[in-house]
Amino acid sequence: MKKILTITIALLLGITLNAQKLKHDGGFVRHDGSTLVYVEDDGLSTPQGMATTDLLTETDHPIDMPDGWEVGDLLLVCFGTDGTPTISINTTVSGSNWTMESQVSSGSNISGCIAWKIAEGSDTLQFTTDAAESSTAKAYYISGAKTVDPIEYSSATGASTNADPPSGTTAYGNQDYLWLVFGCTEGNSNYTTAAPADFTGFDTYVTTVSGVSIGSAYREYDVDGAYDPGAFTSAIRYWFAFTIIINPN
Repeated sequence: MKKILTITIALLLGITLNAQKLKHDGGFVRHDGSTLVYVEDDGLSTPQGMATTDLLTETDHPIDMPDGWEVGDLLLVCFGTDGTPTISINTTVSGSNWTMESQVSSGSNISGCIAWKIAEGSDTLQFTTDAAESSTAKAYYISGAKTVDPIEYSSATGASTNADPPSGTTAYGNQDYLWLVFGCTEGNSNYTTAAPADFTGFDTYVTTVSGVSIGSAYREYDVDGAYDPGAFTSAIRYWFAFTIIINPN
């Protein structure tokens, strides 16, 4: 998270900084008119407080949220179901401030989506499907993300080995972005067993029902433009995958 110290200098010594950012001791000095602002930047946290949900043949899918988040943190959920039901967020239960990115389906076998929200203090999430299906979810929180436009999102599907998160493109130039990838596979017999190269924090949640197993990993990587994370290791199966770029505040 960023801590801000403001120093008014009234343009002493005729200094003109042209609003540039000057790196300094883990933060930067920003010139705002006649004021120098020193921003101590602890950066984005890694994904924290993972929580998982596994439900058998339901149309209502309440999601277990992680512990430890604070107001202003980014809450991010990867959700998957059997089949190809239409997935939506139940706004009566969840409120209207969750954003659901576009649903994806792999063949007629599995479907999924990403949902996110900036934590407000009451942050229940429940998905609804228009047919009863088994489901799985994995939820994280991340500190230090932008509160407006916190993520960039891309998705891919396949029916092959090695669930492959697609290339993503950064939106804010050179920044210390957090790249979070998900590899989601059909059922509980063939699941992700290793993360893409250079990614860490690998975890696979293997569904206990007939839904979707979810692998995840992350990388802190400063790149201006497109980057392809590479593939998870998984046996041949229907899969979908997400690449999420977390934009630092």
